[in-house]
Order: sequence, then structure tokens, then C-alpha cells
Amino acid sequence: MTGLPLLYLSSLACLRTPGHHGPGRRFCATAAPRAWERDAERVRHAHVDFWALHAVREGRITMAQYRGECERDWGARLDAGWLSPGELAGVDGGVLEGGDTLFCSCARPGSDRRTHPCHLEIYAPFLLIAGWGVMLWGRPLRLGPQLMPFRANTDERYDPREMGWPSSNPKIAPGLRSTWFGPTVGDDVAAMRRRGEGNEG
Repeated sequence: MTGLPLLYLSSLACLRTPGHHGPGRRFCATAAPRAWERDAERVRHAHVDFWALHAVREGRITMAQYRGECERDWGARLDAGWLSPGELAGVDGGVLEGGDTLFCSCARPGSDRRTHPCHLEIYAPFLLIAGWGVMLWGRPLRLGPQLMPFRANTDERYDPREMGWPSSNPKIAPGLRSTWFGPTVGDDVAAMRRRGEGNEG
């Protein structure tokens, strides 16, 4: 990771855990931050689409399909250059820099409070490919051969399945996106908050 701007990916609950949060600013990676998370600027290209979040909650898609949808979406954003250093930014215009932290509301691996995997665990490889150094849950990652993520300073592949994620399955029933949740770009976040939805990544 030498020379790469380093982003820290973790939970707000790990604020005092050494190595989990960087020395820079904190940015929120959830779709609709809760009251205690709103002091931090939300990063549009770091959270999942609302439709997928609600679809998996309602059991309309599987976790494997949810992962596939997230990866398809972030792949498009990666191709557009929106995840790159100097381009990844918050909704209020703050551009992320090395030393900054992207936090979610999910519990860390191994926590008794953890009920589901965190989207940052499948988001991290996209940041590596975009040109960031990544510290995930206090452990550094690096980009290896064929754009594969590895644990830094080791030959150990990083695999989100170790953190509870299923293998990716991008197959979604025809028309499900449009019939279930409708358009996602520019969705009204304020309305989501009023309904108490979209609080988790």
C-alpha cells in the first residue's frame, strides 16, 4: 500500500478501537444515517441501493443476489471513476483523502451484536481497484495479481465469505428492480428517514 491514500473502513461503534479509525475525517457509508450518525457527511457512492436493501430485508432476493446487485452497482461506479482518490466524495462536496474513515452502523466481525455481514466488507475490493489503500476492521488489505484482494504483507486471499457473506449471485428475476422498488438514483433520502427505513448498510 506504499504511496496509496489509506481509507479506514469500520463501524462507528469501533471509534475507540485502535486501528479502526484513521486520523482524518469521518464519513458515513449508510444510505440514510440515523440521528447519531448525521454529524458525518454521507458518501453517495459508498452505500447500497435502497431497492436492494429493502428487497433483501423483505426476502424478495437472497443475500447472494443482494451481494451481486451491490457488486454490479459498484462496478459501474468504479468504471465511471467515482470511487477513485480525488473523486470519491460526500453529498455535501467533501472529497475523501488518505487517513479518512468510512463508517457503517453494522457490528464488527466476532461481536455478539453482529446479526448480518457489513456491506463495507464487499465494498473494500472496489476501493483497492480504484487506487486506495484500505484498512478494513483494523486489518490492511492490498491488491494482488489479477486485481484480487489480499491481506497486506501476506499471501492470504481476502474473501468476504469469511465474514458471513455468501458467494455472489447477480441473477435477479426479470423486472424485479422496476416492480419492487422503482428508480433508485436520486431517491428521496428525507422521505426514507421519515419512514424509518434505510438505516443499515
